[in-house]
Amino acid sequence: DYGETEDYLLNVTSSAPSITTGLVVPGIVCAGQTVSVSFSVNNFSSTSYVVQLSDANGGNFVDVATSGTGSPLTVSIPVGTVTGTGYKVRVVSVSPSVTGSVSSAFTINALPGPPTVITPVNYTQGQASVPLSATGTNLKWYMASSGGMASTTAPTPSTASADSTNYYVSQTVNNCESDLAVIQVNVTPASTAAVCLNVALFSEGPYNGSQTMTTRLNQQGLLPGQTPTSPFGVATPPGQPYSIAPWNYAGSETVSSYAPNVVDWVLISLRTSPQNPAATVFRTAALLLSDGTVSTLVACPVLGINQSYYVVAEHRNHMGVASHQAVSVINNTITYNFKTQQSYLPAGSPANGQKQIGVGTYGMYSTDCTKNVLPQIDANDISKWRVDNGRFGRYLVTDFNLDGASDANDNNLWRINNGRFSSINF
Repeated sequence: DYGETEDYLLNVTSSAPSITTGLVVPGIVCAGQTVSVSFSVNNFSSTSYVVQLSDANGGNFVDVATSGTGSPLTVSIPVGTVTGTGYKVRVVSVSPSVTGSVSSAFTINALPGPPTVITPVNYTQGQASVPLSATGTNLKWYMASSGGMASTTAPTPSTASADSTNYYVSQTVNNCESDLAVIQVNVTPASTAAVCLNVALFSEGPYNGSQTMTTRLNQQGLLPGQTPTSPFGVATPPGQPYSIAPWNYAGSETVSSYAPNVVDWVLISLRTSPQNPAATVFRTAALLLSDGTVSTLVACPVLGINQSYYVVAEHRNHMGVASHQAVSVINNTITYNFKTQQSYLPAGSPANGQKQIGVGTYGMYSTDCTKNVLPQIDANDISKWRVDNGRFGRYLVTDFNLDGASDANDNNLWRINNGRFSSINF
């Protein structure tokens, strides 16, 4: 018979667990690198998380390698990921199972492929080598397949000993470095044999314009070891004239009796690099004959026959020269004719090689008597000539035309050649 009615207010609050995925750091990353993902959790606790990565359009999430038990997590971006600016991640709790919110977009740059190389590179022991090369962007060179300091300068392999060495190179695109391409350099032992020289050259000073040179020093008995024909002449001791500075060549070449066609002495050498005297493998003092033939006085040197060599010629008062290219050994002989072609000149260099002294005929520049590391004809040469001017019957470096006297004719030669210089170190 009695009843009661009550009104109640029921407040319902959310207690569902959730994960809020935060920033991805850094915001631009290369495939294969790691990023840091921050997050926060609500209404649950867990120490087991995995991060899921979307595709480049922000969808299709998949698990990726994750380390850590709390915020932030470290995530490895898969190596094969393609370039894109719309990648996103979300943090997922494994236990309990909770899927987090999606992060803001970030950029992944794909790894470039290794640079293109040619391998193997083969050399013979002692052969002149050149820097390695590769085709790619922002190349980095390494001596090991992993670790070590990178160099932006391509290495030049050593051929001093027979060996096989690997060199490594990568390329970098969008700040992402590729895997290393490997270049194998093989250096094989050189086959050796006695190699003879067949060299010809003209000197400007004694050149007479008819494919021959005068032999006035010889005729007057002024060559080293000869007896002067004039009572006013001064004899020069026997032996080759290049034992003094700057040549300091200690060879024992000497002549007791000169053939009538001998013009003077020259110093001949072989190099594996045209501009570097440290690359010299053989030197000898030889006789220059009137037709340009160089007559050697020593046994043919034993050299690697698979190697090519630059032929270098020097004279007491003419500017030294090197062959325009390396010369191969053919039938155990190195053959080069300076008379018929310009000598070595680096590409784009304003330097001088030989002087054209006739149609298709070249000769060594005369009047270089002071001798610098880089030959040049300048005031020092004419200053030295002024000291000797008027002397005759002597074997003088200031006798630029090799006629046995330092006089106005030599001065005229210097005036024509003054300012010439070489790019070759001696």
